[in-house]
Amino acid sequence: MRAQTRHQLKQDRFAEAVYQQVSWAQEHRKNVIIAAVAAAVVLAAAIGLWWGNSLRNLTAGTQLGEAQRILESPLTQPGTPPVPGEQSFSTAADRAKAALPKFLDIAGHYGLTASGHIARYYAGICYRDMGDTANAEKELKKTAGDHDKDLASFSHYALAQLYEAQGREQDAIAQYQELINKPSDAVSKTTGELYLAQLYESKQQNAQAKTLYQQIAKDDPKSEAAQFAQGRLSVLK
Repeated sequence: MRAQTRHQLKQDRFAEAVYQQVSWAQEHRKNVIIAAVAAAVVLAAAIGLWWGNSLRNLTAGTQLGEAQRILESPLTQPGTPPVPGEQSFSTAADRAKAALPKFLDIAGHYGLTASGHIARYYAGICYRDMGDTANAEKELKKTAGDHDKDLASFSHYALAQLYEAQGREQDAIAQYQELINKPSDAVSKTTGELYLAQLYESKQQNAQAKTLYQQIAKDDPKSEAAQFAQGRLSVLK
């Protein structure tokens, strides 16, 4: 009898548990459906966003390649006939002028993509080649703070070269120091030190140049940079 009672109790408890589960599901069915639909919408939106970003990146990359081809076009010598079907430029300024609008358009429409960031850097290079140093500096300063370390390094170097050409020695030194303090795969600490040492040499500041060359030779004695530095040290003695 007791065994039957226990068995019955187990059945009753099981039935009660099932009943409660079924009742909860019925009561919350609408909410469950809404939650499921919402989750599906979020997933669809995420997929759409990913697809949209991928498409934007692809489009930006394609346009960037086209603009780069213009900027990298070989300059023609005076009197050389143009090649049919190809753009030709006699000066770097003319070539930059043709490429600039394309880089600005990419930077404006795809500014959040990697290609958009690179396009802004190239816009700065175009302005530089056109002799517009103010806009060149403006654009290159933007990419000098980029999260991409390589792009930032290229921008610091371009700014340093721009400042050197303008005779802004202290500004150029500051940019080379950025390369030394924040090296990247594209521009190593040693490379930054070499650039800065050569600037000091050009300004007859041999003591500062020697300090940098000595540091380069000490850091990696067997490297090509160290051999170059040793050669310069022998000249500066």
